[in-house]
Amino acid sequence: MPLKFVRGTGWINFRYDAANSWDPGSKTVFGQSGAFTWEDAVRLVTTHPMHPSFFVRKLWSAFIPKPPDATTQAALERRYVESGRQIRPVVEAILCSPHFYEGPWMVKPPVVFAAGLLRATGQGIDQAAYEWACTGSGQRLFFPPDVSGWDETRWMNTGSLRGRWDLVNYALAAKSITSTTWATFPVQTAAEAVASARAFWNDPPLRSETIQSLTTWAGTCIGTSVKPALHAQRQNALRMLIGVSPDHQTS
Repeated sequence: MPLKFVRGTGWINFRYDAANSWDPGSKTVFGQSGAFTWEDAVRLVTTHPMHPSFFVRKLWSAFIPKPPDATTQAALERRYVESGRQIRPVVEAILCSPHFYEGPWMVKPPVVFAAGLLRATGQGIDQAAYEWACTGSGQRLFFPPDVSGWDETRWMNTGSLRGRWDLVNYALAAKSITSTTWATFPVQTAAEAVASARAFWNDPPLRSETIQSLTTWAGTCIGTSVKPALHAQRQNALRMLIGVSPDHQTS
C-alpha cells in the first residue's frame, strides 16, 4: 500500500521503498562519492566536521535565545562527541547552564504556548481549531517550512500574533464566567481582581510593570460600580489580557 492521507488520521504507511523511491546511482556528497544508502546519508551528515557545532547551536536555540559564547560552545561540542553523539548529555548540560536561568526571555513556540494554555486550564485538545490556530501562529505541527526546521528567533510578528490571540480565546471558551452566574460573582477591588486572574493561570511570572498596568486598567474599566455582572465580565477580560500578555508568551 502506498503512502496515503486518511482524513482524521493524517499521512500513514510510511516505509522505505528501495525499488520505487530510491535512486541507487552514484552521488557525490561532501566530497565523497558512492552509491549511498539512507544509512550512508545519516553517516555523512553526522561525521561532517561542522556537524557538532551546527547541532549544538541548533539545540541551544530551542532553549536559550542568545547564542552560546565560544567557551560554552566548545564544551558542549566536546560533550556531544565524547558521548558518542548522544543528544541527552547536551540537553542536560543546557538545562543546567546558568544561561538557561539568567539569560534573556525567549518567545514560546506556538505549540508550546498552546500546550501551556491547556495545561494551566486543565484541558485537553478537544477541537481541530487548535491546529489551525497554531498554524496561524506560525507553527503547523510536523510541517516545518523546510528541512532545517522552524526559525526559533522569528516566532512573533503582526500576522502570527492574531493566531496566538485565537489560541488563548479557545482555551478560555470553556472556562469563562458565563452570564448565568454573573449575578452571584463577588465584588472585588482592582488588586483582588488581578490576583484572581493570575491565580486562574496558576500564577505565571509577570513583570511588575505588567501587574501595575493590569491593576490600573482593572480600576478604571468599570469605575466604582458594585454590579456583580460587571465584575464578572472584568474578570473574563483580565484572564484574556494575561493570557495574551508578552510575559505569558515568553519564558
